[in-house]
Amino acid sequence: MYYVRRSLFPEIVKKLYNNTCAVCGLRTRLNDDRGIVDSAHILPFKDFHNDDPRNGIALCKNHHWGFDHGWFTINDRYRTIVSSCLLDIKFYIKNDFCINLPDHIEYSPALTALAWHRTNIFIK
Repeated sequence: MYYVRRSLFPEIVKKLYNNTCAVCGLRTRLNDDRGIVDSAHILPFKDFHNDDPRNGIALCKNHHWGFDHGWFTINDRYRTIVSSCLLDIKFYIKNDFCINLPDHIEYSPALTALAWHRTNIFIK
C-alpha cells in the first residue's frame, strides 16, 4: 500500500490537474518534472491510508500547507471557504472561489472527504 502512495498517487493527482494548483492556477516546474505543485490528501494519509485519486487535490506548496492547517476548505460546490481567523488574505486566497477541477470530472474531489475536512480540519 505504501508503494502506491510513494509512486502512483502523487503522479496521478498532479496529472489529473495538469500539474496546476486547483486554487491559484500556478504551474511551475523544472524539466525533470519536479515542481511547486503537490498532490495533497484531503483525508490525511496518516489516518486513513486512502490513495484514491478522489482523495487528492493538486495544490501549490502554499495552498497545500494552508489546506492541511485549516486556513481554508472547499464546499460541496467546489468553492473555497476561508477561515474568518485568517488575516491578510488579499493575495493568498479568495472566499467563494470556484477551484479548478480535473478534466475527467469523475476524479473530482470526493464530497465525503471534503465534508470531513470542513468538520475536522477547517478553522471556523
